[in-house]
Amino acid sequence: RPTVVQELVSQVDLTPTLIEAAGAAVPSTMQGKSMLPLVRGDAANWRNEVYIQMSEFMTGRILRTPQFTYAVAAPKLPGWKPVPSAERYQEYMVYDLYADPFQHVNLAGRAEIKDLSHRLRQRLMERIHEASGVEAPVDPCTFPYV
Repeated sequence: RPTVVQELVSQVDLTPTLIEAAGAAVPSTMQGKSMLPLVRGDAANWRNEVYIQMSEFMTGRILRTPQFTYAVAAPKLPGWKPVPSAERYQEYMVYDLYADPFQHVNLAGRAEIKDLSHRLRQRLMERIHEASGVEAPVDPCTFPYV
């Protein structure tokens, strides 16, 4: 039946979904979760955010929530060379997708979102550690618009 899933999903959720749909057990070591509960309408235990590793033009990490895109970069590392994790990142983009769905206004460094940036930064550092086992600090934005 046609179903619209509002929760955020990622490519890492595809393989666990296919494994569960085939009737096999999803290995506990696998990153990602099966999306089948979402299709059934059960979003109770779903972490509604996506962690993205960026390496096309720069080395960076992104946390995408329903309302925010929060991005950090490792400016001294080339994007074309895969890096499991940098030793340190720098906050460089924060977008409020409710107010700015096309991501035109970068809020990074603005005083009015200092607490929000701190929460997103902490959450992203947790996700970096989950994915890579590395504890990589993220420095606040250095080009404040205040």
